[in-house]
Amino acid sequence: MAKLAGVFMSYWHIFPVGTGLDTGGRSRIEQTTGPLPLTSTNQHTMNMMLRTAPVWSPWDRFVTPAHRVHRRPEASPSTFRPAANIRREAEAYVLTLAVPGRQKEDFRLELDQDTLVVRGEGKDLDGTYTRREFSLESFERRFRLADNIDTGAVAATYTDGLLRITLPLKAEAQPQTREITIA
Repeated sequence: MAKLAGVFMSYWHIFPVGTGLDTGGRSRIEQTTGPLPLTSTNQHTMNMMLRTAPVWSPWDRFVTPAHRVHRRPEASPSTFRPAANIRREAEAYVLTLAVPGRQKEDFRLELDQDTLVVRGEGKDLDGTYTRREFSLESFERRFRLADNIDTGAVAATYTDGLLRITLPLKAEAQPQTREITIA
């Protein structure tokens, strides 16, 4: 068991937050070993993921991807979370949420102290679906911002089903190069 625990911990070290690790149809569980400038704070959903989606199962190699879809819990208003990517650029972080089928008026972004709150208004989908992999339901995502984010300059755009939120770094947090004279 100790050896298995070591392998499990290595798994987390190899795949930190934001790598988009595909777990074969199961929910993604994002972990990190150190502080990040931007982290999700929706603990309820994380607990649901831990209960409903095992990280690894010895039966996975015998189950086809089509069967994995049926093991996934269906999206509901209380658990729907659009997928998010966080990318570091030279002078900012860019948070991108995949939210197709909406208008920019459907979103509301707020800064609550050190937390960015992203809300999306949803609509009911009519009809009977044989497969449903994305949702138009309402959602709320919260991201804790680090001290080095310039909250006064946050900007957002919505195009092609992607909500992009630019979180600029404060001037003193941006990497600067200076020459050091040898005495």
